[in-house]
Amino acid sequence: MQEFTKLFEPLSVGAMEIPNRIVMPAMGTNMANSDGTVSDRTRNYYVERAKGGVGLIIVEATCVDPGGKAMPNQLCIDRDEVIPGLKSLVNAVHRYGTKIAIQLHHAGRQTDSATVGAQPVAPSAIPGVLKVVPRELTTGEIKRLVEAYAEGARRAKEAGADAVEIHGAHGYLVDQFLSPYSNRRNDEYGGDLERRMRFALEIVELCRTKAGEKFPLLFRISADEFIPGGLTLKETRIIARRLEESGVDCIHVSCGAYESMFRFMPPASTPPGSMVYLAREIKKMVRVPVIAVGRINTPELAEKILKKNDADMVSIGRPLIADPEFARKAKEGRPEDIRPCIVCMNCVDMLANSTGPILCTVNASVGKEGEYVLSPVEKPRRIMVIGGGPAGMECARIAATRGHKVVLYEKDTELGGQMMLASKPPYKEDVGLFAKYLVRQLSKLGVDLKLGVKVDKSLVIKEQNDVVVVAAGSEALIPEIPGVNTRNVFTAREVVGGKKKVKKDVVIVGGGQVGLEAAEMLMKQGKRVKVVEMLRKVGVDMGVHSRRLLVGRLRGKVAFEMMAKVVRIEDGGVVVQREGGKEEFIKAESLILAVGIKRMTELFEKLKGEAIELYSIGDCAGGGKIRDAIADGFRVGAQV
Repeated sequence: MQEFTKLFEPLSVGAMEIPNRIVMPAMGTNMANSDGTVSDRTRNYYVERAKGGVGLIIVEATCVDPGGKAMPNQLCIDRDEVIPGLKSLVNAVHRYGTKIAIQLHHAGRQTDSATVGAQPVAPSAIPGVLKVVPRELTTGEIKRLVEAYAEGARRAKEAGADAVEIHGAHGYLVDQFLSPYSNRRNDEYGGDLERRMRFALEIVELCRTKAGEKFPLLFRISADEFIPGGLTLKETRIIARRLEESGVDCIHVSCGAYESMFRFMPPASTPPGSMVYLAREIKKMVRVPVIAVGRINTPELAEKILKKNDADMVSIGRPLIADPEFARKAKEGRPEDIRPCIVCMNCVDMLANSTGPILCTVNASVGKEGEYVLSPVEKPRRIMVIGGGPAGMECARIAATRGHKVVLYEKDTELGGQMMLASKPPYKEDVGLFAKYLVRQLSKLGVDLKLGVKVDKSLVIKEQNDVVVVAAGSEALIPEIPGVNTRNVFTAREVVGGKKKVKKDVVIVGGGQVGLEAAEMLMKQGKRVKVVEMLRKVGVDMGVHSRRLLVGRLRGKVAFEMMAKVVRIEDGGVVVQREGGKEEFIKAESLILAVGIKRMTELFEKLKGEAIELYSIGDCAGGGKIRDAIADGFRVGAQV
């Protein structure tokens, strides 16, 4: 059994005794009630992570003042009426031996008037990436905000929380005061470092007064903002020491601001643990415990960081969204059973859109922890799952977990379906890790795997199972374009999967996610790539952050032909129609089609009307994304 001895050593942060070194950092969920109080959904979400054995949970950014709200359904700690709800959350988490801190937050200029009902405020009237010009705070307003933070600490203590964390990172209000990039004031709260620190130090001092000398205070800091004119490690080393001297019990070392968002929300293109050096440098300056962050995605990496003394604790963020049982599985020596985060940015994209609570591609139960309870079945049923892609495997896994007897058929000789293709483009390797995780779980659960078997109606009838789940997937859509059957025309699936080779000059028809990922893959192979898209922009089927990252990597290296409809394919290229009907010829030695999918519904339609309990899930049911497939598989596996 693999042991992670350092990871599971207890640690003291001030008067708080933490059972292990795993920290769940504050991550927005947009799950609170509309009035900022704790919802059942919020409570269930955190309880699930406490059950999983996390040492310390830092509750998501919790607003100390109505003018600093960052999202519609953000937790608030701005009035005494919220205390009972917070207490219910704290008590629920404490039942599992996990410590809980509440993060005190004010968005400053990183919000908008629609969210806060007024012009946002900041140290200086400088717009951020949201393009909103904030109103400069008066000295009197600053004093009132210091009071708001301290009152938040008092309320957290009254709610029974073990600590609070002051959010002084990521370009929010406290960081805006600390940073020369966003603080251009000439009074006692701006100018040199000493004056820029005043707001943060006054908050710490008053929190101490309001919450008591022994109540633990954590402080999250951006050790380097990675923006011209912003905070650098040289200054934050000094800030960290001053924070310790002022009474802060722990420094949580992050980085970045909204202008450099992908530093503190590292995508798959960022190597795991790449921000740990910042914690190591801050740790040299202070004696209080230091928390490291930044794609610490495995217990092996976490243990290594702790043993090297780069930090005293490690923040495990998105991996705990993906698998709430991360800590328990690591402690039991079962790291291979941890469901991996695929760093798809879906959770981040949901917050950016503020369209609802966060979602997770690989964990369909996020935000539904109170609804998706997998209780064992009283009477096991025989379940036939047809298709070994993400939907079929997840359905089989969930059904087998509950005690059903499951047999899974897959026409290919390996499981994974479209996930195996999705793992081929650059920075998508973690998708393949998730596919391997599912295969391991099916094996451990005793699912009967029938590989290389094409299922037809007669086989389904012959097997006489109680339930049949069709997860037959999809195939690439071939549009009805003259010349589409030319020998140098391929689908993106064929090219990405390595079944077809392309020449030097490539045109990709379709600028959605599939087309863009194929473009990046071929670009890195040295091909000259053009993407032809009918719409005014590419990546419209992607989340805002995912799209920005991918398009950013392609910009200047891949050519984009927008508002161009392919009307026919000719020898040596394609003819596109521009706005107004004008036609234009674009040269291409190879043409790749990335224009959508065709659902494989034939078997499901043939089985309708038979005396069987029948379901259709995944691509063949109209999904199209791994997230949809996993959600479908989980739902059906949980209800059969």
